[in-house]
Amino acid sequence: MKWYTYPEKYTFIEPLKSVIMKYTFIFSLFLFHLFSLAQPPELTAFEKVMADEIEFDHDVLLLLRTRTSSEFIKVPADENHQIPAISIRMGHFDAPAVLKELKTKLLFSGYILFYADQGNDSTDGLHELRLLKTEDPLYPIQYAGTSTDSISNMEIYEKIETWTGYHGCTLVGAGKSWLMLKFVLPLEETEALAQDIIDFCPKILNFNGSKQYLATDLKDRPNLYLEW
Repeated sequence: MKWYTYPEKYTFIEPLKSVIMKYTFIFSLFLFHLFSLAQPPELTAFEKVMADEIEFDHDVLLLLRTRTSSEFIKVPADENHQIPAISIRMGHFDAPAVLKELKTKLLFSGYILFYADQGNDSTDGLHELRLLKTEDPLYPIQYAGTSTDSISNMEIYEKIETWTGYHGCTLVGAGKSWLMLKFVLPLEETEALAQDIIDFCPKILNFNGSKQYLATDLKDRPNLYLEW
C-alpha cells in the first residue's frame, strides 16, 4: 500500500480531467452544430399564415428558405401594386447567388423573383429581392411602375418584350426609374441593338461611353442596366 503515501504521483489527474471536460464540451457543440445543419429548414407558423393570407404556396417559400435565413416580409397589394409580394433583404453577395440559383426554378412554379432594390435606396445597404406570383416574367415592370416623363410604363414593357422575342432578353430587376436585364442568347450583330438601346435610354452612354463600346460590351458581358 505504499502508493497511498505518494499522492503527488497522481497530481496530473485533475488537470487531465479539466482538459477532457473542455474538449468534450467543444466536441458536443460541434455535434450539435452538425446536427442542426442536417435538419431540413421549415417555415415558421407565422410564415405559413403569411403565405396563406396572400395565397402563396408553402413549397415555394420553403424553397427560398433553403437558401436564406433572411426574414420574409409581406408586401400587401395597394393602389401602387396590384398584387401582393414577399420582400427579402440580404447582403451584397447573397442576393445575386440566390437569384441566379432560384429564378428559373421559381418561374416554372409560376413565380418571379427579381431585384427591387440594389442597396442604393436603403440605409442598411442591403439588397432587396421580391417574389411575385405571376406567370409573366416581365410583370415586375408593371409592378414597379417603371416609367419616365416621356416614356410610359406600357411602352417600356413592350420594348423589353420585343427584345425578349428577338434577342433572348430576361428581366433581372425593376424599379421606378431603372431596369436590370440580361441577354441569355448569343448576340452576334449587336450594333443595331446598341443603337436601339441608346435611342430608348440615352443615359446608357453615361455608363458605356459610345455606341461601339456598348455593341462590344453586349457580346462580352450581356448584362444591361437602364436608368432614366
